[in-house]
Amino acid sequence: MIPYALSKNSMPVGIQDVPRGLACNCICPACSAPLIARKGKRKSHHFAHYRQPECTNALESSLHLMAKAVLKRSTKIVLPPIYLHGRERAVEYARLYQYGSVRAEAYLQGMVPDLILETPDNKVLVEIAVSHSSRSDKIWKLQQARLAAIEIDVLDLHLELAGMGKGGDLCAFSEAIIQGIRHKKWLFNPKQHALEYQCRERSDRKKVKHKQFDGRHHHIVESCPEGKRFRRSGPREGCSYANVFSDCLHCSYCFEIEYAKKHVGYRQIATQPAYVYCLGHK
Repeated sequence: MIPYALSKNSMPVGIQDVPRGLACNCICPACSAPLIARKGKRKSHHFAHYRQPECTNALESSLHLMAKAVLKRSTKIVLPPIYLHGRERAVEYARLYQYGSVRAEAYLQGMVPDLILETPDNKVLVEIAVSHSSRSDKIWKLQQARLAAIEIDVLDLHLELAGMGKGGDLCAFSEAIIQGIRHKKWLFNPKQHALEYQCRERSDRKKVKHKQFDGRHHHIVESCPEGKRFRRSGPREGCSYANVFSDCLHCSYCFEIEYAKKHVGYRQIATQPAYVYCLGHK
């Protein structure tokens, strides 16, 4: 089912904005074939190809085009909260971002983002995800350029609205794109990057010791702030320690686990934990 189409003047329209049947005078945003507006009583209202099979990219293209059209018409968007790695509490809550201009598919520092929302002082890039999320190489470029960018998963957003009986409801879709945060995430945020760098610099870099006993391999670090395990004998009797995989992996004090790597064929792979970056004593 196609929720949005292109009108005769190439503007995205919702199923509620046009008359029934061929009178809608719309075309498919993917293949440009004529569409019919089906507005019956049994099924959800939607567009369909007229006297030919549905094309495979119709849903993706309609959602992508409509999301961009919504943000082009608007002058504001709510940006998602900022979370640091491994933290459940936001360091910056969702906030309203008001922009003065929009550029679509514009070349910027080796990238072509879907949209660039700009103010005189800064810019936020927007990627519209339908079937695929942004690749790691694009995220790496954003980091190198220090460009703030968010991704909006419009397919999940559309499916959620459809489950509420609002599939093809342009008002509900627009409100979710502008005001909602459930389907938005940061691809890169300079503030988050700076804070995480500071956390890593402040953390204790603890060397992981690899031991084998009872027929099992153990990876441990000394001086655990949680105090869940203590030495029962030896020169460090009474001192705390932690098992990397049982204790550190899901600990709120553990900022990062650094792994040793080795070359295997054409790439490097992680072999075993080498250091734990712990914030427990900071």
